[in-house]
This record gives sequence, C-alpha cells and structure tokens, in this order.
Amino acid sequence: MDQVLLVIPTPVMRQLYHELLLDDQYEIVIVDNLTSALGFMVVESFSNIVVFSRGQTDLDLFLKIRKKKKNWSKTKLILVTDNNDEVISYSEDLVQVVKQIREAIL
Repeated sequence: MDQVLLVIPTPVMRQLYHELLLDDQYEIVIVDNLTSALGFMVVESFSNIVVFSRGQTDLDLFLKIRKKKKNWSKTKLILVTDNNDEVISYSEDLVQVVKQIREAIL
C-alpha cells in the first residue's frame, strides 16, 4: 500500500483532509510542519508528499534537502498554495482541492 505524507500546519485542516482523503489505495500520514516531514522521510518511504505551503517559511530549505537525497527526489511532491503559480491553487472550494490532490496522487 502506498503511503502519502500530508504536511498541514493547522490541526482542524489536518483532520479534515485526513477524512476527505481516506482511501483503501493508500495510507495517509499527517504531520504539522516540514521539519517533522523530514523526520518521517528518513524512516519511511512515501509515494507522494502533499505540502500545504500557506505560511510555511521553511519550504525552500525542505526543497533543497529533498533535492540532495536521490531517493527523496523520486517521490512525487504536490504543493497546495494560495499562489496561482503552483501545482494546486488553494481555494475555499475544498471539494475541488481534494479532487485535484486525488488526481495527482493516483
């Protein structure tokens, strides 16, 4: 079973997305920051990493570390942000965001 790592800083949003993304095809692991994500990436293998980058100040450092690790750079990274130039733009329409994440994961 594939594992998906979600990095979501807000507790309510972590619970919400965990419930919305729950699926038999993959196991969801949720952390609240990118430092914790790096810790999990050291001991676990993830098929996808979904980062909700709203307010994440250490995203650049996370990306640099990820790039240096050969096996980590093979993991699909999905950024959800409120900027229009990223993979998935955050909106209040949670159904649409979840749909886009599911499509990117599968």
